[in-house]
Amino acid sequence: MQELFGPIKRMRVAEELAAQIKQSIYNKTLKPGDKLPSERTLAKRCSTSRVSVREAFRILEKEGLLLIKRGVEGGAFIIEVNNKTVEDSLGVFYRCGDVSFHHISETRLIIEPEIARLAAANRTDEDLEKIENVIEHGQRLIDQGVYDMDAQLRFHYILAQTSKNPVLIAIVNSVISYLEKNMPLLNPNPNIQKHIKDQQAHKKIFHAIECGDEEAAFRQMKEHILTFGLISDVDLGVRNGKTKRPVTPGPQTTQPQAVTGPEIFR
Repeated sequence: MQELFGPIKRMRVAEELAAQIKQSIYNKTLKPGDKLPSERTLAKRCSTSRVSVREAFRILEKEGLLLIKRGVEGGAFIIEVNNKTVEDSLGVFYRCGDVSFHHISETRLIIEPEIARLAAANRTDEDLEKIENVIEHGQRLIDQGVYDMDAQLRFHYILAQTSKNPVLIAIVNSVISYLEKNMPLLNPNPNIQKHIKDQQAHKKIFHAIECGDEEAAFRQMKEHILTFGLISDVDLGVRNGKTKRPVTPGPQTTQPQAVTGPEIFR
C-alpha cells in the first residue's frame, strides 16, 4: 500500500507535514479517533526531525484537529470536527479579534432573517414542536414575572437548527453563545417589558414558520432584529471606537476514545 506521508524537502517542514495530515483528514483517510504514528516513526517516515513532527502536531492541535494525550496510552489522535469546533473558534475570534458588539448585531441582521426563511421552508412537525415548547416556556416565565434572556435567545438557537444549514447553525450558535456570556454588560438592567415584546415577536415569527410562509418569516425576523436585536457601541458606553470585552471562558475540547488508526499505520 502506498505510504500516506512522503519526504518533505521544503524549508517550513512542520507546516508541510501539518498540511499533509490535514489533507488526509479532508479526504477521510484519517478519521476521528484515529491515532497517528509516534513522533519517532513519523519523523523517520518523512525524513525529518522529531522536533518538526512535534511542531506539526502543535499546529494541528491549535486548529482543533488533533488531541495530544500523555501517558502510556497517549499519542496524537484525530478529533471530530463539528459545529462545536467551529463555534469555539469563532468565539475566540469574537473575544480576541477587532470585533465590536455592533458587528455582531450587523451579522445577526444579515443572517437571521434568512434563517427564518429557511426554517419556514424546511421545518418538520418535530421542529415546530420544539419551537412551540420554547415559546411556551418563555410565556410561563413572563406569567411568573421572571425575566430570563437565555430563554429568549433559546428561540434563535432552535430556529437555526430548523434551517438545516450547518454553516448558518455554527455562526448563529457562536453569536448567541457570545451574547449569553456577555449579557450582564449588554443588559445590566433587565426589563420585563422587553421580555414581553420579544415574546410577541417570536410568536409572529413562529406563526409564519408554522404556515410555511417564507417571506413573512423573513420579514418578521428582520423587523425583530431591527427593533430589539441591534446593539450599538454607543449603547455600551464605548469610547474611541473600541468595545470593552469582558473576560469569558475559553473553548473546551472533548477527548475521543483511544482507538487504533488506519491499517496503514499498523
